Amino acid sequence: MDEISQTSRYDLNAFLSLRSEASLYLHPRHEVMCDIARWSLPIMCRAAGRMTPDEWPREEVERKREMAREYLAALDKVAPGSSKTKAKLQFEYSEAALELIRRKIADGKGKEINSEESEEARGALEAARRGLERDENLSAFERWMLARIEELEDYC
Repeated sequence: MDEISQTSRYDLNAFLSLRSEASLYLHPRHEVMCDIARWSLPIMCRAAGRMTPDEWPREEVERKREMAREYLAALDKVAPGSSKTKAKLQFEYSEAALELIRRKIADGKGKEINSEESEEARGALEAARRGLERDENLSAFERWMLARIEELEDYC
């Protein structure tokens, strides 16, 4: 894990291969699985050449949502409350969940949208905003996240 995060920081396939192998032995909320999610979620659906949500492969968006959901559940147990890490994770979850909802609407399947899932995604988005806005020293990526949150809120 350390080797991949040090030498292949943006190699999503390396992280996903490790996750696939680890999932044979570990619970989805195991610390190793959470570490893999921590490193891979920010680069999922953001590979060069696929920068707009319409270009993200559906299965990658679904995998991202599920990985973020599992990591959030683990974080809620071991570190309840709010933190910048949790805010960034809530952003990753809500971005993926809202994209899947948008696609259902675009495909004419709006009636299949679960209102609970929609509310959960919007709540995570708002929590992400609050968590990031608390910190005055945001990285460029975190400032981008806030701008993206505004775009997503306009969509909601």
